[in-house]
Amino acid sequence: MKRCLCLLLSALMLSGCLAACSGGKTEETLPDAGSAAVGEPVPEDGEAETEAASDPLPDRDFGGADVTALIRTEWAYEFLPDEGGSDAMVSEAIAERNNRVEEKYNVRLKFEDTRGDWGNKDNFINAVHNSVLAGDGAYDFVSGYQATIVQNVTMGDFLNLLELPYIDLSSAWWTRKGVDALTVNNRCFIATGDITVTMLEYLYCMYWQKELAAANGLPDLYALVDSGKWTHDKLKELIAGTSLDVNGDGSMTDADRFGLIAGGDYLRQYLVAYDTPVVSVKADGTPYLSWNTEHTVSVVESLVSLYNNSGETFISSDKTLLTGLFRNGQALFAAGLFGQAAAMRDMEADFGIIPYPKFDEAQADYLTSTNNNVSMICVPVTCGDTDAAAFVIEALCRESTDTVSAAFYDTALKSKYARDDDSARMIDLIRGSLSFDFGWVYSTVLNLGNSYQMFVEENNTDFASYYASRENEYNAGLENIRATYFD
Repeated sequence: MKRCLCLLLSALMLSGCLAACSGGKTEETLPDAGSAAVGEPVPEDGEAETEAASDPLPDRDFGGADVTALIRTEWAYEFLPDEGGSDAMVSEAIAERNNRVEEKYNVRLKFEDTRGDWGNKDNFINAVHNSVLAGDGAYDFVSGYQATIVQNVTMGDFLNLLELPYIDLSSAWWTRKGVDALTVNNRCFIATGDITVTMLEYLYCMYWQKELAAANGLPDLYALVDSGKWTHDKLKELIAGTSLDVNGDGSMTDADRFGLIAGGDYLRQYLVAYDTPVVSVKADGTPYLSWNTEHTVSVVESLVSLYNNSGETFISSDKTLLTGLFRNGQALFAAGLFGQAAAMRDMEADFGIIPYPKFDEAQADYLTSTNNNVSMICVPVTCGDTDAAAFVIEALCRESTDTVSAAFYDTALKSKYARDDDSARMIDLIRGSLSFDFGWVYSTVLNLGNSYQMFVEENNTDFASYYASRENEYNAGLENIRATYFD
């Protein structure tokens, strides 16, 4: 009875909480292509990863049983190959993956979809939560929107993935750093990996136009990245003087040329890229707010200066427009996502791919995140057969490495879209630097909003006042999160 009352209260609180955050997320749609982590450590790359990869799942025969997943209609192509997507080879690989799992283990995969983009967030959240309240066991697993599925986590809807059989979150087919970041008190309720196409498509990166780079005397950008000297200040230095009022009308519009273009929501990645964690973990394992630091203030001031005072940047919410500007040679650098390379495959001018810069040379590594509508895998507490569900999830993720992930990275992104071997190498670097910030993942629970995007778009550097006015909300959200991971 106590649990039911808590779940009901969570449901009543949900609408108001999300409404308070609605200004903090925008929907990411890839352009038409013609069709500092917290938590418990996971094993390091190397021997443990190789050992896990060489240890196959046991032989199983599920006797033709159904395993049903709830997925988002807008991203149904992650599991249903006939539902679109940016690349035919990736779609074929999804079909191959599904068939391999069904035939090898004599199981039938069923995917039920319901709308679940930002505009339909309540619809998807309630579909999961109402199923749990009803105890109907309708879904064996769920593939949900990162930014909103965390609401279901704090409502008690999901099982701890670390306690399920077969799922090996320490393996390479799951996002190892992501698992580390999202594991607290030996509990991990959501995870992503090769099983979800969005995790592959929505990795942040920067594109650069080689012809413009040469014309402006830029150094070898690949060597700059390799040296660790690809930083915020270096980016600002390299774009200085590269913009041009092409039509001579005295104002900089989408008819002109810029040093750097970006979607407004692409500014949010700097929270991870510049290593300003919202939440960190104490020695006793409990999470705490760690965002309000001098480093964060410096990052906010630097971003606002770059995008508002340099005279070299252009920001738009129209991603198709941004892709068009880059294709037309109107931008030296473009912040973007891996999946957007498909929209530039027939671009005449040559381009390269590199990571977002580090904040400064003192930052140890390049850090990459995903757009926050990437899919996360979860298992409802009402799953009727957790053994079968966990087995199938792990099988799908493992099979995705040789099918879906290989088709996207090796065949499409590296071979078809990347223009040189160095870009292909950078793709590996970016993918290897994928991380998550616990606080950003739980942004709708913390009422975090769109922060860095807001600072830039409002030309506001007063982080201290912004944080002080919201600290109570952040703490309230964090208490909700602590209860989920420790009660």
